[in-house]
Amino acid sequence: MYLFYLDNILLPITPGKISTKVGGNNKTMELANSGEINLIKFPKLTEYSFDFELVHDIENIKYRASNHTPKEILDYLESAKVNKKVIVFRVLRKIGKKVRFPLEAKVTVESYEIEEDADNNSDITVNLTLKQFRPYRTNHLVNQADQKPRPTINKPKEGKSDKKDVGKTKSIGVLKKVEIKTFLNIRSGAGTHNRIVAKFSPGEKPCVYGVFKHKGQDWYKVKHSRGDNGWGWISGNGKYVKVIANYGK
Repeated sequence: MYLFYLDNILLPITPGKISTKVGGNNKTMELANSGEINLIKFPKLTEYSFDFELVHDIENIKYRASNHTPKEILDYLESAKVNKKVIVFRVLRKIGKKVRFPLEAKVTVESYEIEEDADNNSDITVNLTLKQFRPYRTNHLVNQADQKPRPTINKPKEGKSDKKDVGKTKSIGVLKKVEIKTFLNIRSGAGTHNRIVAKFSPGEKPCVYGVFKHKGQDWYKVKHSRGDNGWGWISGNGKYVKVIANYGK
């Protein structure tokens, strides 16, 4: 005895046969000095296809597995297809009280055809194709260049100089001094996608040692005393900070 389940819905009349298609995705290539090789790739998604009957007068069928009506089954298939639902497809192959090599797979409804026979009490035959669902996730790549602050600005020495000073410059470590206008997150890098390492409180006046533009918005590299090596980044948005001194351009 075979039992076919779509999620928790047991098909009322068990299909007579099922076709399982396991596709290969390997690629044959020819090397200049080695002849043909087979480039082994991950297999294609497995497809399951079968026909099953939906009988309107199901209660008078002695060999039925469940009493689900044609409308219930068809509504379920339409909902699974339209809503892109991942369902569990199960086939239980029972011999007596034992179940041998059961099939259980996560699938999606790939396609189905409905044939209605008016000469046979308007009973319905459904040709259904299910396709294996393979979970996946996307990886977001961050441009490493986005994490590099602007170089330190150098400013020539002012005032008198002798010959030894010609061509030499003096490094300006601090670019700005700002005043925090509201509680503000200090992050491990420029941009809100980076983790929060600490917070500034309104009225604090940190120095800015680097400026980087992320998505059109300035971010300031600051020194603080709250861990994470004492360095962090804050938004340069005027809503949150006020520049009270500029030491370099």
